[in-house]
This record gives sequence, structure tokens and C-alpha cells, in this order.
Amino acid sequence: MFSVTSEHGCLKTVLVFQPGPEVEQGFPGPLALHPYLGKEYWNLFSVQQQFNRMVELLHRKDVEVLEVRQLLGEILEVDLRGVLQEILATQCDNYLQYRGGWPKPEEAVEDLIVGVPQPIDPVQGVIILPLKYAHWVRDQAFIVGKVVCLSSVIERRRGGTQLIRSVVRHHPRFANCRVLDFETYQGVKVEGGDVMVFSPEVVLIGAMSRTDFESARQVASILLQEVPQLRVVYVVEISKLQGVIHLDQVFAMVGDRAALAIPYVFDEPLAYVQLAKPLGDRIQADTGCSESDLPFQTIPGRLWVVERDRVKEGKPLLQQLRTDGLLDETLWIGGGRSDYQNEFEHFRVAWREATRQAGNVLCVAPWQILAYGGRNPNTESSLGQFLQRQGGELLTFDGSELDRGQGGPHCLTMPLRRS
Repeated sequence: MFSVTSEHGCLKTVLVFQPGPEVEQGFPGPLALHPYLGKEYWNLFSVQQQFNRMVELLHRKDVEVLEVRQLLGEILEVDLRGVLQEILATQCDNYLQYRGGWPKPEEAVEDLIVGVPQPIDPVQGVIILPLKYAHWVRDQAFIVGKVVCLSSVIERRRGGTQLIRSVVRHHPRFANCRVLDFETYQGVKVEGGDVMVFSPEVVLIGAMSRTDFESARQVASILLQEVPQLRVVYVVEISKLQGVIHLDQVFAMVGDRAALAIPYVFDEPLAYVQLAKPLGDRIQADTGCSESDLPFQTIPGRLWVVERDRVKEGKPLLQQLRTDGLLDETLWIGGGRSDYQNEFEHFRVAWREATRQAGNVLCVAPWQILAYGGRNPNTESSLGQFLQRQGGELLTFDGSELDRGQGGPHCLTMPLRRS
């Protein structure tokens, strides 16, 4: 039985999505369709080499790694027609016409992931779009307790979620799992990078660009109804920071009651406003832009404590976690305050390293953290020294090419079982 009741326990089983030729279509916007620019944006060989190094480190820590491509192939071997019809729906007939009949399971796997052009009717476009963002598997599904949650993601990422949905429905490894599909809740948008499990009783949801505040509140209420042991959900509104998409870029648990977080935004929201507002005023004066066009917000986000029978406003996030006995020690993305001349420089460096995935780390065991190496020297040095003092270690690998997709080890992995 799969079960996840913390962010820092020993990771036993994890799901990943091996990148393939589909990532060559990863250039943002309409240029993704360009036959050359897309391939220059992400180098497939480098992406796969870095991804495989991450998997190697997971194996070294005795983590069982399940791969979506393999699981999809196994369910297609058993019920090729049923699964393909479920995934492709009305496009199934066009696909069979393209293939000239039912494909082999291994051919269908690659078609569903890499995509299929439509040479028969140019007006109709492609039959299957390439799943160029599917390897950020955490955002597409996550587990809370013993409940598998399928995300309701933005339109261009739904193909990847659909494949995982079919794997969860049909693969025997998920046979005894309870499934909660947020796609069935109208208007709810939630991605797994905004959801963190503190304990069997406590979950944290970040509300920002991908998981909006109203959706986060609804998800909190649904989880409290559907996950038996869950007692409280914290919903934290996160101030806009350009280059930051999800909670897991600015907050991570690195051990029991120890967190890595961006400074000022959570713990000292008034200080954050004092740092950000003068810069915002200057940008507005120089460019004439509105406040909504700034690369950050100058109004700090609030924390809401959602329980089964009430919703109340809480303290700033880190203060609330300390008050509730869930946090004892906080490390800062960008390193400690004493390393800088002033708060502004501290925040500036922390923000820059957060956009390079300094906070997007994966805890594989207590005090054993997997992170990109060489990208964020200030955070890497501070976190590495802290983990050594705890008897742990920082496991790093080159993520320079993977980082172009705005994700890190936390995004690349969906924990299925933690001790």
C-alpha cells in the first residue's frame, strides 16, 4: 500500500517520468512548433544524462524507482484497446487510421508521450501533442496519507496527468489505492508542487500562480473530508516573485521540524514589504508600469488555518509552524543573514537562487537531501554544513539543463511510499 505522511521520512518508492524526445518541443509559446528552436532550447542528451544521474542517486539510497513509461507499457500489454480508447477518446479513430490498425504496446507508449502528427487532414492539426512537461511528475499527482490525488493542471499539461490517471486506474501496483481526482471538481486548480505533507494530520498548500487562493481553500476542505487522519490544512498566500511558480521553490522540509525557506517573505512580511516597495516604486517611476506588472508583490500573503469545522486566519507561516510544534529550525535560501551587508542584498540573492531551484530539493531520508549542485553556492554551502552537523549529507548532481524547465528534484519525483 502506498502511503506518504511526511516530507522528510525515509523514501521507499517514488514515481518518475523519464524525459524523451518530447522535451525537444519544450521551447515556450508558439516557437515550440519550430523544427530547430525547440531542439536548441533543451538538449535531450544532457537532460536525460542529468535525469539518469538523479535516478542513480535514488537507487544508491535504496529507493525503488517506478517509471511512468514502463507502467504505461505494462497496462497496455494487458488491455491495449481499452486503455487507448480511454486516453484518446474521440481521437482514437484518427490515431488508428494514422497507424493503420492497432499498434504494438511499445509503439503506443511512445506515440502517447512523444506525440503523433496528423498527415491525413492538415486542417485538423496533430492527433496527439507531445508531452513536453510531463517529467515534472510531482505537479500532476501527489499522495496525502493513503489517498492518491490527481491534479487539475493547466491545459497544456493535462496530457501527462491523463497518462498517470490511466496508470493509477489500471496498474496492479495501485490496485488498493483510494483515488481523489481534482479534475472532477469544477473550477479547482491544484498542482502537486504547491502541496506538502507535514504529518498524517497536517498538510500545507501554497496559493500562488498555479494553485489560486480559492482553489487552495477548496482543496483543503476536500482533503479534510476525504483523508481520514487529516486534522488541519494550512493555506498560505505566497507573494508573487518572478520566476517562482510553486511553493516548493521557496519552502522545503529538510528534516524533522527543520525547513529551508526564502527569507522575509514568510517570517517577516513587514520587512519584505519594506524591502520590495522602494524597488517597486523605482521601477514604476522609471517604466510607468502598474503595480500588477511588477516582478513581485509588495503586499505580504496571509496564512489560513483550515479545520473540519472552521477557518481562521493564522500567524505568518513560519511563526505558525513553530507555535504548533511543527518547526524548530529554519535555514534560509541564499544563506544566513550574517553573510550579507543588509537585508536587501540577502533577499536579492535568495530570490535569484530560488529561481534556480535552490529550494526545490528532495528529502530521501532524514537529513539526506537531493539537490542540484553548482547552481546556488550560497544555499548549497549553508545547507550542506547544516546537514553535516545533523549527521546527514547533501547529495548533488548537475541540473543545469533540467533547470531550464523551471523545476528541481522535488518536481521530478512523486513519492509513493515513505516510512
